[in-house]
Amino acid sequence: MARKGRAVVCLNSAHVYSSIKEAASDLRLDPAAVQRAAAGKRSRAGNYFFMFADEIETIPFDFRVFCDSEILRRVHEIETGKELEK
Repeated sequence: MARKGRAVVCLNSAHVYSSIKEAASDLRLDPAAVQRAAAGKRSRAGNYFFMFADEIETIPFDFRVFCDSEILRRVHEIETGKELEK
């Protein structure tokens, strides 16, 4: 029986992929690099930031889903090296 992949989110585009393999294939990246980025072992894979979809806290609102602002702050800090004002 084949294992079901764990969904990942590309934080650059907010695109949700059903598996690491799908994300890696679509973005032409090494699946191991995507896995390490999503697991937090690396800051990114290529120029893309990833998180496992089940680790992102979301708030349903008016049929839309918004990411937790702390995650977006973390991405900004990684990309720019500067902390956002709260």
